[in-house]
Amino acid sequence: MTEGFYVTYRECKNAKCDAKFKMNETMESTTIDDVVEKFGLTRLSPDACALVILEQQQADKYYPYHRKRNNNDAEQNMAQLLNAWREHALPILHVRHISTDPESPYSPGHPGVLF
Repeated sequence: MTEGFYVTYRECKNAKCDAKFKMNETMESTTIDDVVEKFGLTRLSPDACALVILEQQQADKYYPYHRKRNNNDAEQNMAQLLNAWREHALPILHVRHISTDPESPYSPGHPGVLF
C-alpha cells in the first residue's frame, strides 16, 4: 500500500457472528533504524525479551479471496527474525488461532491451522 490514511470496512462472513466494523489505518514508510529509535530497542536486554509471532499459519493460502497486503515480504522477514532469535537461543512464542467453525481454514484438522 502507499503512504497515507485509509478507512477500511470489514465484516465477518460467519452467519453466527455477522460483526461489522470500520478501521482507520495510517501507512507510512519507515526503516528498521526508525523503529529501533522510536521504541528505544537499543536499551533492551535480550534476557528480558521474547519473540511473539501471532497467527502466522498456513490458513492464508486457503482463503477464497486475496487481501491487499502492505508488506509482501512479511513471511521472509519473520523467517529471518525467527532464525536470528533461534541462533541466540532466545525465547520464542508462537500463538495459533483455532476456529470453532469446521469450515474455517483455522479449524482443527485443516492444513491451514499449521504454523
